[in-house]
Amino acid sequence: MGRVKETCSGCKFCDRYYIRGVKKFNKINFGWCCQNHKTVDVHENCKKFECRTKSVKSKRLLRYYLSDILTEISEKRRMIEEEKDV
Repeated sequence: MGRVKETCSGCKFCDRYYIRGVKKFNKINFGWCCQNHKTVDVHENCKKFECRTKSVKSKRLLRYYLSDILTEISEKRRMIEEEKDV
């Protein structure tokens, strides 16, 4: 495995800023450092760096949540349609 670059962009304390584009949000080269309580350039280094852990979510779990949300939406729609009929 390759070594992770110890820049703010890979630090768990850095929340990168985004700007709204036409079709998506775009990353910019600045973010908020929760340890230093200031805006930082994501290419900077500091002594408080801690590697960001990557969270991997399974597709099965995602399908489960989506199914649950769709069931809730269907039930709410059924309730609204019943209220209209009364």
